[in-house]
Amino acid sequence: MFETGITATPAIAGDTIVLPTFEGNGMLYAVGSDGDIDWQCDLPGGRPFAPVLSDDDLFIKSRSAVTALSYQQQTVEWSVDTPRYPATSGGRWADLSPAVTEDHVYVPRKDGLQCLERATGDEIWHERTDPVATTPAVADGKVYAPTIGDGVVAMDADTGTIEWTTETFECWTTPVVDDGVVYTPARFDLVALDADSGDEQWRYTDPGLGGRSYTNLTLVDDLLVAGSTGYAVVTVSTDGTVQAIADGSSTEFSHVIEDGTVYVATCDGISAYSLESE
Repeated sequence: MFETGITATPAIAGDTIVLPTFEGNGMLYAVGSDGDIDWQCDLPGGRPFAPVLSDDDLFIKSRSAVTALSYQQQTVEWSVDTPRYPATSGGRWADLSPAVTEDHVYVPRKDGLQCLERATGDEIWHERTDPVATTPAVADGKVYAPTIGDGVVAMDADTGTIEWTTETFECWTTPVVDDGVVYTPARFDLVALDADSGDEQWRYTDPGLGGRSYTNLTLVDDLLVAGSTGYAVVTVSTDGTVQAIADGSSTEFSHVIEDGTVYVATCDGISAYSLESE
């Protein structure tokens, strides 16, 4: 169907799949359940990351722009240029999708985090930090941005004021925020941080994640599900106790979890693991 490859995780809107592709300068396709292309849209800024659907709006970050579209009308509402983002460790790209709330769009950039007005794309604030490595998390009036140089940086969601910064550690994934705790990989470890202060509550290190983690954490009840370039699946309880490690194929892609089964995709196939007994 496409002359060039799909660049990121598709989005699903009803019975339509929205696919970001390399085609042209960057092209978005909406494909119906019959496999036919319903509509397509040229995107500014080169390689697109995963689209974010919110109500009838679609937001998508590319290498050098962030764009808002009306999904129903299939029109570009606004587009804002951003600095061209550098490649990540080993040449791999983390997902640089924006985080979207009712009023704001939070854009990861190589020069920090930018907050835009959702309706217009106008800048509200721009806090300059080390490059933001992937999509930030937004919860309880704060934005938690994983950076390439400074670990996780917590900012006031309305003003961008930095409230705390962790020690320096490598982090390429969106943090999970739950019940006043921020969970995040920290190079080969998994750490839990107090959401208000950034103080470390626990750190899982032995044997840790077994490699760099490019897979976003998933919280299932009180179980954190992670993966890495070393292990296919690592499950750790929210008190920091390791529950299980799967030594299968390492993964750089985030898991899909459905009905107690963890699906792990690699470059050459897909595997399934029981969440209760990896």
